[in-house]
Amino acid sequence: MPGNSEQGLSFYARIPQFFITFVGIIYATGFFVIYTFFSHFGLKGTGIEFFKVKYLHVGFMYLLLVAITITPTVALFYLREIDKKYKQTIYSSKEDNDTALSKDPKEIDINRFSLASSILIFNMLLSFYIFAFFAPYKFITEKTLAIPKFCWISMVFLFTTFGLIIIRHSRKYIIEKYSSKYVFIARWILCTFIIIMIDIPLLDGLFSHLWEMIKNGGLYFIFIMVLIGYISWWLLFVKDNYEKAKRPVIYILIACVLLTFYYISVFTFGLRVYSYMPASKGGGDYSSVPNVIVGFQGSIHSLPKEIINPCYKNYLNTNQYSLCSIEMKLIEESSASVFLANPHDAGGPEKWREIRGNKPTIYEIRRENIASIVYLN
Repeated sequence: MPGNSEQGLSFYARIPQFFITFVGIIYATGFFVIYTFFSHFGLKGTGIEFFKVKYLHVGFMYLLLVAITITPTVALFYLREIDKKYKQTIYSSKEDNDTALSKDPKEIDINRFSLASSILIFNMLLSFYIFAFFAPYKFITEKTLAIPKFCWISMVFLFTTFGLIIIRHSRKYIIEKYSSKYVFIARWILCTFIIIMIDIPLLDGLFSHLWEMIKNGGLYFIFIMVLIGYISWWLLFVKDNYEKAKRPVIYILIACVLLTFYYISVFTFGLRVYSYMPASKGGGDYSSVPNVIVGFQGSIHSLPKEIINPCYKNYLNTNQYSLCSIEMKLIEESSASVFLANPHDAGGPEKWREIRGNKPTIYEIRRENIASIVYLN
């Protein structure tokens, strides 16, 4: 008993260490994603500061998408393997078969592998992610068939969770002979209904945006995530075939493989996925964010002439003419500078997010030359 209590105290004492490590991984991941993204814009370190809360947000965006894509993949292979072993255990011998027949058939089938249930859960998680990180803020108030978008996303959650629960518990009212077929067919009907009748109205208005992302390289990220999930499952099962003395080598192999794919996935996410998330939600898509007008002060002789435009007091709240910029996109801010781009340069923000698209000229303005920034809604 004393030993168990000491182990429990030791575990709880390590929780802060685990938490700090986890937060550190999220923070570093967010930093690398943003560094990769802005390097593609030509901002190699000049606009990147190491200490920013934004890195936590971006790191969370990455890790959440990784979890949503990898977990179902690992679960699919794992549950399929468990299902095979489950059936072998029950039907491998006469004794096992007698044991199986002595059990309630409903209990035998209830925990078996279900592709439809896996798709439903994956669909629910992915729908929430798309709604949270790919849809602009105004998207939540838009309507499809006179129903607001936030109602559609609520229906995805309600129909998925309660639908699976109802199917599970209603099987006891079905004739035992047809109960397994009932569950199988009911799950697929529910899956088809949610995807066609709820997902399509929910994502109406985002399909072209998501397809553009997939077409321009987002598919590579999905492929990498599925590959990581498969390799993780394979390595986890392979290690059990080796002696304990050899397992440290397997763990080192697993760590090397996962670190390699981690780097590749962060790089791919930063260039091919992050650029399609609205900048208003911490992403790199500037098409839906408002333009800004920057008012200048102090010495203006070093300011780029391409962005200067005389303007009235309406923008700067003064009774005199003052120098300000034309309408610009605010690309990034640091403690020392503000980075701007002309929204009409290089085809506009819709072209900037493409991996092979032209990138705009970025203007770095020192903060001592800035009097105000007006956001045009």
